[in-house]
Amino acid sequence: MTTSGRKLVHQLAHGVLPVMPKRVGVAIKHMQEMAFWKDRHAADSGELRNAHYRYFYTSYFDIDVEEYRGRSILDIGCGPRGSLEWANCAKERVGLDPLADRYRTLGTARHRMQYVCVPSEKIPFPDEHFDFVTCFNALDHVEDISRTLSEVNRIIKKNGTFLLITEINHAPTFTEPHSISEELLDRLSEGYVLSTVRLCQIRGDHDVYGSLRDNIPYTGGSDAGPGLLSAKMIKKVGESAPCREN
Repeated sequence: MTTSGRKLVHQLAHGVLPVMPKRVGVAIKHMQEMAFWKDRHAADSGELRNAHYRYFYTSYFDIDVEEYRGRSILDIGCGPRGSLEWANCAKERVGLDPLADRYRTLGTARHRMQYVCVPSEKIPFPDEHFDFVTCFNALDHVEDISRTLSEVNRIIKKNGTFLLITEINHAPTFTEPHSISEELLDRLSEGYVLSTVRLCQIRGDHDVYGSLRDNIPYTGGSDAGPGLLSAKMIKKVGESAPCREN
């Protein structure tokens, strides 16, 4: 989509979302997300590429691949690319996405990672199950951010690692109904030690991972336009949920 087209969708969503019944908004969001991935699937000649994920799970956050050996990983809002296919040394690698069953038409059945078709507000795993929890370019897509972060805090082990990449300061859209600001870090610091935090400008082509590699400085604030926030966090011992209900 062109920049002007994206702006038009943002403006339309900003006016419609507050008055739209929730189930209708969810249906539109899922339809648009599937359309996006079908387009990407066709553009990638029928096999979605996933080689870039290894870098962002390791070098980008200064994590050696051996730190994942024998560990359990959960990727929230994983999409259909096979975000954890690189993690052969992990004990368990799970991708969670409410569209996971539909993604089978895009080739996910060939992947070795496990896909779980549930929303992030109801993660079907026991307390303190995962060593690593990740959410790359997905937090502003979920239905309820506070409930999602509460579930993350519940299922991640003490001293476990939470990796987050999210767009910030954008107008709501059908697929990204939440506008997140830098204040999210204050909320997360209640339950996590913030090990690494980066803010960067998002490119005009809206390429999230390309923007992270470019690492153009971002001034921050709503007037600065959309940006990207990435953070590596370690769960504090003995802390409760890091995110208050608003």
